[in-house]
Amino acid sequence: MFGLGFGEILVLIIVGIIVVGPRNLPTLMRSAGHWIGKLRRMSSELRAQSGIDDLIRQEGLEREIQEIRSLSRVNIVDTLMAPAIGATAVQSVTPQPAPKAVPVLPPEPLRDREYPLIGCDSYGALADDVEPPPPAPDDPSAASPEAVS
Repeated sequence: MFGLGFGEILVLIIVGIIVVGPRNLPTLMRSAGHWIGKLRRMSSELRAQSGIDDLIRQEGLEREIQEIRSLSRVNIVDTLMAPAIGATAVQSVTPQPAPKAVPVLPPEPLRDREYPLIGCDSYGALADDVEPPPPAPDDPSAASPEAVS
């Protein structure tokens, strides 16, 4: 109803028992139930008075709203995986040769990420036996004096 899972409800119950106490908790839950009932009645009365249901029927949006409501009740991961499972079943009927495996090389790290110019990691502190990195080729300070003038 409120998007709370079992664990979250359990934590709320434990906190309620600790804060309110076991004696007053049933009374508090009863009054909370009354308030939730009042809110539901008020919302249904508002829907009836505003005529929003009639407008939805006139515009033909019932199917779209029903799809949105069903998505909120269903596990989205299962819904997204269902077409993929059906697609693999269709692909398995027609055998195709497997593509040759191409070795995947890890991407070369970005120079600015490894040696940032500004920020908390730009102290310039390196180990004693490490040479400073070569200047980047697109760095204007690395260009030769002839190319600059």
